[in-house]
Amino acid sequence: MIALRYGTPPIVRRTGGLADSVVDELRFPGEGTGFAFDAATPDALADACELAIAMRETGGPAWDGLIARGMAVDFDWTTGSAPQYVDMYERAIQIRRRR
Repeated sequence: MIALRYGTPPIVRRTGGLADSVVDELRFPGEGTGFAFDAATPDALADACELAIAMRETGGPAWDGLIARGMAVDFDWTTGSAPQYVDMYERAIQIRRRR
């Protein structure tokens, strides 16, 4: 999340919260926010790094878009998850009161 905020596309292993937080540019061209790989191996990491470096070296609108999308992601608790939790909690109370 810190990398995204500061315009550094992350390279992550697709697991847990990282799978939810980083959209792989290779799987979703033009929609990605970073680079993700599946296998927990040095080769998988090296491949992802090489792809990121190649995209960086090419530059242009694709790279600029990747950086802009990453920096636009909102991970702020007060504008992101918290209001959704409050809504769900209020709905749960309403459902419970109906019974």
